[in-house]
Formats: sequence, structure tokens, C-alpha cells
Amino acid sequence: YTSGCGNSGIKAQKLSNLAKTCFSGGTDIFSRTGHSTTIESKNGKIYPNPNQGSFIFEAQTIDAKSRFTFITIFDAGGKAVYKSVAKIKQGNINEKIDCKNLKTGLYTLQYIVDNKVQNIRMIVE
Repeated sequence: YTSGCGNSGIKAQKLSNLAKTCFSGGTDIFSRTGHSTTIESKNGKIYPNPNQGSFIFEAQTIDAKSRFTFITIFDAGGKAVYKSVAKIKQGNINEKIDCKNLKTGLYTLQYIVDNKVQNIRMIVE
């Protein structure tokens, strides 16, 4: 599902500072998901970033046993605004996501592979 969210009063320039504040110290607000690990993604990427709600998400999952990944997008307040399941093909995730209803703001794309949670920050302008 998708729904509009965000804070249209915050400009993109300020959002990057907010991202550094919310995600400092290696732990983030999404640790409460109950999954075994929560780490920043080193191999996942979103482009373009910033975007207008439509973007490509790519990641490599070389050692993954799973054939699917669960993708959730959270607004800056931690509310899930988008959920989907994507196939992992030959260790790669390549998913076009269209969330044009998202308002300007900071979001986190979270994906889960083999009970490992990874987060990528993005800005919607």
C-alpha cells in the first residue's frame, strides 16, 4: 500500500542534516522491528536520490538463501507508507518503485533478506 506522508515544510537541504541526526551511532529508529539485525546498507542503493517518489532500488545479496525480499518505506516518523515483496534473481535485487503520492520529506527504505534488516535513506522532493 502507499499513502501520502512527510513534512512538506522541510527543505531537502535540511533533510540531509536530519538524516545524520536520526541515524547516528549505528542504531536507528527501526531497530524495534524485532528482526535479528539492523544495519545500514553498504551495497544497496536508490537512484535518483533525491527523487520525486519514483526510483530504482538495487542491492546485491550474494550469500542470501532467500529468493524474495520484503521492502518497506518508512516516513521520518517511523510510519510504514509502502510495502512490497521483490524477487532476488541471481543474488541481485532490482526493483522499480513508484510512490508518487509521497510528500516532500525524509524516508527510509528498509529491506529484509534472511532475517537481516538493511536501511537506506532517501529524500523525496
